[in-house]
Amino acid sequence: MAWTEQIGPQSWRVRYPTGDGHTASISGFTTKQAADNYANDIESDQRRNTWLDPSRGKTTVAQWATTWFAALDLDPRTIDNYRSILRCHILLRWGGTPGFRQSRVRRLDVGRARLSG
Repeated sequence: MAWTEQIGPQSWRVRYPTGDGHTASISGFTTKQAADNYANDIESDQRRNTWLDPSRGKTTVAQWATTWFAALDLDPRTIDNYRSILRCHILLRWGGTPGFRQSRVRRLDVGRARLSG
């Protein structure tokens, strides 16, 4: 459940639980109403499973791929094929792209890369 806190005479922040059990915050609200509205939006998005934690948007495609590979349970030849595709096509274009969880790598971008590449 998200909540608001006053942190200055005219400054508010929203605190919210992250998916990994920590608490994060977003500051910079000039009114309690604006902070409450944002907190309500976070709660609604979390209930609908559409909320994306802003701090997770800092993960690059390359970092995400490393985590993804560690979770795979496939034939070694399949993993080798995936690594080759990732190295030769995906990481060259999007490896350093931050905000992977915020969908900065869009389907349209992938389609354009396929046409040009």
